[in-house]
Amino acid sequence: MIQFKAALIGVSVVFLIFGLFASFKRYKLKFKNSLNMKNYFPFEINFRQGFKENIIGNIFILLSGACLLTFFILFDSKHTDGYLTFNMIGGAIAIISGITLFFLATVFLKTHILFMVILSAFAFLLPSSLLIDSLRLFQQNPDVLYIIVMVLSGIIVLGVFALLINPKLSFRMKPVEMKTPDGKSYLARPKFIWIAFTEWLLIFSIYLSAIITFIISFTIQ
Repeated sequence: MIQFKAALIGVSVVFLIFGLFASFKRYKLKFKNSLNMKNYFPFEINFRQGFKENIIGNIFILLSGACLLTFFILFDSKHTDGYLTFNMIGGAIAIISGITLFFLATVFLKTHILFMVILSAFAFLLPSSLLIDSLRLFQQNPDVLYIIVMVLSGIIVLGVFALLINPKLSFRMKPVEMKTPDGKSYLARPKFIWIAFTEWLLIFSIYLSAIITFIISFTIQ
């Protein structure tokens, strides 16, 4: 079972990397412009394209989400305190929300915000749960594995918390005035959009939490 769980996480990460690579490449070829995570939302890999035009990238992103969803659903916890059971349920909800953001444009703003709020909540709660559980387990049985989990979980918790309290986190974005070489002015998107960048990081954090969940699962075999 442990080999199967390792395979699910490994394949999900590889599929995500390949899916994003294919999507970014497709976007650049079509629009002659690079898609940057710092100021582009995840859904923009499909914006103005449609699902079929980015079929390869979309399929691998969906497969990545399906693999990680399977990992969380099949994760068997022998803990009676429910921390890892919470991670199993929360992780499944989080990855569904995260993958949805790849296909839900901000023109559906209220729905988009709803899924981001769900993702944000579990992106914080999952590593927090792992941090608390690993601390409890370490007190019962001092093991270097629990220290590793505590450190990694703590870093993610602090990182996500810093992102979520950022005062610049807003969907209200003002275009930036730029000038062409001949002096003409035009409006362009900001070079850095915190809300867009945060969505990417929150999605990636779920994958990191899954990896940490897998690490701690060694203790419940």
